[in-house]
Amino acid sequence: MPHPKTAIVRVKGYCSPEGNYQYSLNWGCKDHPNNYKAAISGFHDIEMVELYAARTAIKMAKKQKYTKIRILTESIIVWDFIKNSANFAKAPLQVRSMVQAIHAHRQFIIIKVELIDGKENIEN
Repeated sequence: MPHPKTAIVRVKGYCSPEGNYQYSLNWGCKDHPNNYKAAISGFHDIEMVELYAARTAIKMAKKQKYTKIRILTESIIVWDFIKNSANFAKAPLQVRSMVQAIHAHRQFIIIKVELIDGKENIEN
């Protein structure tokens, strides 16, 4: 039996000074191959960008055969959507499909979420 793998990923959504929304995924060390930063369009809210980042990290972890992922977020909204993803039908329409997708991944990977204060550094 393969050894279980756990990912710890800090997700961050933000808006650049030029008004462009972006997100980043930090997988715990500076040179981790999964660290990622990207611009994103179609969103006008930092929390929704961060929720998208969390869904992206979960999809990546599942594809790479991680057995568990711990998402670190500064957003209580993102924390709540992930923690209570089984109630996706009650999520606002604009994020319902993302919350539902996060919930669907739970059958393949254990998903935990932790609210952090923003000053924490997860690099090893």
